[in-house]
Amino acid sequence: MNPKFGLERKGYNRYEVDRFILQINQELELLRARLADCERRLKEQDEALAQARKDRQYIGDTMIQAELAARDIVEEAEERARERENRRRAEEETQIRLLNEKKQELEEMRKRMAYLLRSQLALLEKE
Repeated sequence: MNPKFGLERKGYNRYEVDRFILQINQELELLRARLADCERRLKEQDEALAQARKDRQYIGDTMIQAELAARDIVEEAEERARERENRRRAEEETQIRLLNEKKQELEEMRKRMAYLLRSQLALLEKE
């Protein structure tokens, strides 16, 4: 902007200079308002960015906690499964041992019965 002022007896035309100064002041006020608006928006953006960073950190922390909790749950479930399997095996071994004992008892009874039958047959044959 290159203002041109008319010359008067003692210098520039005062009214033209006053109008120019008024125009400059108005433009300066507009620029100040735009600057204030830009600063306000920048502050809002900075606050939003700070909140987003906090949210991101919170989400990250929450995800870590969830992952740790999930690991704990899986480990606990695996431990319970191992305990159940161990109990099942122990019970199975007990049942097998009891069955073998019963089988042995039956075998002994069969042998006694066979002995008794042979003895009875021998007695009957003697008669």
